[in-house]
Amino acid sequence: AGNVGFAMGIQLHLPNQDMGGVMQRAQELNMAWAKQQIEWSAYEPTAGAVNWTPIDQMIEAMEAADVNILVSVASAPDWARDSSQEKGPPSDYQTFANFVGAMAERYEGRIQAYEIWNEQNLRREWNTPRGISAASYVEMLRLAYTAVKTVDPTIIVVTGGLAPTGFNDGVNAIDDRVYLRQMYASGVAEWADAIGAHPNGWGNPPDSTCCRNNRPAVPAYDDHPSFFFKDTLQDYREIMVQNGDSGTYIWPTQFGWGSNDALNVAPGVDFSADFAFVSYTSLDE
Repeated sequence: AGNVGFAMGIQLHLPNQDMGGVMQRAQELNMAWAKQQIEWSAYEPTAGAVNWTPIDQMIEAMEAADVNILVSVASAPDWARDSSQEKGPPSDYQTFANFVGAMAERYEGRIQAYEIWNEQNLRREWNTPRGISAASYVEMLRLAYTAVKTVDPTIIVVTGGLAPTGFNDGVNAIDDRVYLRQMYASGVAEWADAIGAHPNGWGNPPDSTCCRNNRPAVPAYDDHPSFFFKDTLQDYREIMVQNGDSGTYIWPTQFGWGSNDALNVAPGVDFSADFAFVSYTSLDE
């Protein structure tokens, strides 16, 4: 996505919300981009019968706020899958490409970027008897990329952001660095304009690196580079350079830290557990 300069964005959750109010808050933050996840399973519960109305409403709300739109499309409906457990891909990847292609046609000129899937290195997001597989993901990405680019070659296609896990059993999760290397071995550079990343910092400040270096001495996920925002981005970049893909940008499409502002809790109390730049003390301690 070299045609897009650096810009800040915000991840939204618009379904069943006051969409105008949410977008007003995004405008107050001066965000240039807004990301909304579209769960395919929620909008095409029956094959061939897509309920476009809720998606129309979300796109209209984001357009009214004058932001660039990134949608993350994931989660196949049961009719398309070979498993009903958790979330997962379709058994025929072309069915996903057909849905994404239909979105590209319907919202041509209105959606600027598509993130293809979400944290596909986790079983809970890629549950199929075939198992987690970077090669399988890249094949689905290829079909989706082709479908989108056939509609409009200027639409940006971003790979699904991987989940930093610090864990690599190949069944429940594949370490994001390992998975990214497998994606490159499967040809991802040819089928993406940007590499998606979810560089969650957990309880570690954004400028600190693994492990217990330049960070507060608070109990947290701090024993693996996956749990550090800066390490994740640096490691991804190194993998990209090693694979001759230095001209491609990394798009961090999901990350964040907690804040105690206006919540009437003292600093150091864990009120969110996820992505909290605070200590990991249980609320009942």
